[in-house]
Amino acid sequence: MKCPKKRCLVVGASGGLGTFLMKLLQRHKNVNVVAVCSGKHSDKMKRLGATEVVDYAHSPFEEQLKDQDSFDVVFDFVGGTDVEYGGRKVLKRGGKFITGVGPRKAIGDRVLSCSEWYGWAFGLLWRIVRGCFVGHAYEMAGAMPPVKEDDFIRTVVDTGARPEIALEVSWEEDALREAIRKVASRHTGGKFVINMEPNGGGDERVGE
Repeated sequence: MKCPKKRCLVVGASGGLGTFLMKLLQRHKNVNVVAVCSGKHSDKMKRLGATEVVDYAHSPFEEQLKDQDSFDVVFDFVGGTDVEYGGRKVLKRGGKFITGVGPRKAIGDRVLSCSEWYGWAFGLLWRIVRGCFVGHAYEMAGAMPPVKEDDFIRTVVDTGARPEIALEVSWEEDALREAIRKVASRHTGGKFVINMEPNGGGDERVGE
């Protein structure tokens, strides 16, 4: 008997982590992937294996998906309670909500105060514990640093998956400032790399 395809929703699919995950999911034949991102990245998402692209600018993604089958897994690379609420609405019972950010949106934009950090940590812990008693699990993606060599080899080297490179910039002040501004906007469409060679030549690059 042929097993039904797993349905996965990727929120924030067009960013650096999102495109990396899309490439990993693309290697699994039994997965149906729906990407949530800006509509301008639709062609890229289809190239990376998305069967459907949901433009968050039109309306909340859960509203656009309410008449479709529920999802087995929702991956969140945006963060915040709005994505968490929307993810719960489209998850099937027994599904998983896996976040790379947590309950606070844009967690890395600034240094959190002590109370803010504890609020984020306890909010995350409460959601994980609550997941044991409600219809779906809540998980924080990623292992605690340092990254283990075996995990890196298995995930990155063996699969050959790489995030999309959205822009390469030269080692010049104006170019670097513009790159930092775009990264801070959280609408990069992939990773940025810095070309360390004078005059923009050579192959040595440093990731975003």
